Amino acid sequence: MQKKIFFIIFSTILSLVILTNGILIFIAESFLTQQTLPWLLAYVLIVLCLVFLSSALVARFLYHILLKPLQTINFENLEHFPYPELGALLEKIKSQNKAVQTQFKHLKRKKQELQSLTQNMNDGLIFISCGGKILSQNLSAQKYFVNLKSIANILELDNAQFLKLLLKNLKIFKKDKQKSDVRENFTFAYPSKAECEVVFSPIFSQKNKLKGMIIVLSNISELKRAQNLRKEFSANVTHELKTPLTSILASAEMLKNKLVAQEDLPHFVDKIYLESKRLLAMINEILKISFLDEAQSLPLHNVNLKNVAQRVCQRLELTANKHHIKLELDLQDSYVLGVEELLENLIFNLCDNAIKYNHKGGFVKVKLRALAKSVELCIKDNGIGIPKELQERIFERFFCVDKSRSKKIGGSGLGLSIVKSVLRFHNATISVKSDKDKGSEFIVRFAQAKSP
Repeated sequence: MQKKIFFIIFSTILSLVILTNGILIFIAESFLTQQTLPWLLAYVLIVLCLVFLSSALVARFLYHILLKPLQTINFENLEHFPYPELGALLEKIKSQNKAVQTQFKHLKRKKQELQSLTQNMNDGLIFISCGGKILSQNLSAQKYFVNLKSIANILELDNAQFLKLLLKNLKIFKKDKQKSDVRENFTFAYPSKAECEVVFSPIFSQKNKLKGMIIVLSNISELKRAQNLRKEFSANVTHELKTPLTSILASAEMLKNKLVAQEDLPHFVDKIYLESKRLLAMINEILKISFLDEAQSLPLHNVNLKNVAQRVCQRLELTANKHHIKLELDLQDSYVLGVEELLENLIFNLCDNAIKYNHKGGFVKVKLRALAKSVELCIKDNGIGIPKELQERIFERFFCVDKSRSKKIGGSGLGLSIVKSVLRFHNATISVKSDKDKGSEFIVRFAQAKSP
């Protein structure tokens, strides 16, 4: 191969020398024979064209001869490589190529893992450059901005207030006045109303130059709501427990100091008894709610709701007769996976409310059906009903539609809160149909379990 290259180069140089000598001889003869200049120029141009053409052909030939073996290199087998001098270099390239491929696969896998992680985050995540170019974003971030998916630069956001907050912090980071994360609370009104905690986290190079920013958006609406409910619950518990205790203490103090006439003594004793009973019932309900809030898992069993509903109605029969309410049962064998005691508590609270918040001579219909894939429990009454504007709040703790009536019948406002907690534990749903003075209908749906 080396001899071939040498021969080609030698032939090319020899051809160029011959052509050059030919030109010089022709010029000399032209002057000697006194030929015209145009013929001389034409001859020179023809010779130059021949030289360029031959050079191009030689270059093309050399290209194929020299580079074709390099284009078909098999890094797996270098024993038959035509240029042994390049063997060491190619071996080094081969090893580096393998290292690069391994590193590339590793980076690709890490990128896929990062994308999978960020796309499944509940929090919104946006990466931007120091100039505002959006480098990456996840699906959760797109919930907060109408046009985030269709823009390339953060400055094109369709939210002037958020953009103002972002630019303020970006300016602070660029001036090197702040290197740690900045947390701000921001309320989104559109496309969905949400109160968020926004974290602006700067990214600096090794030379402390701002390279970009990470923006994290965390929806804290539920957290705020839970905090408010917790505060409200604490305040209500204090108030509701204080009321019967104050009454008991006042009655007991009057009895102790013998300030009660003999004929009024039974009245004060009954008052202490009823308030103590109400207080104990309230404490038990608070303990049930706390237990359900903290319970992670309990052993579940196949429960026939028909048996549970029958047992509940037997317990409430005396209360129904007392209020002149007719209980009507239409029950089928229906099995669900759950905790029997909690399910009994759920049905008891719904039926108890239907009886207590009813009119004299009213009815309470308990209907149980096993559908194709679910179990439906329906409890319907023709009582005082619930105004539509208050139906969303009936499952709040200590909420009463009619506080004066609830106090009169001993209601604490915790019954439906317990129902909601039991439903959540069993992954069940409930819907309410009600009109004021036209009665209420509560429909509970459970996932159906196999009959034993």
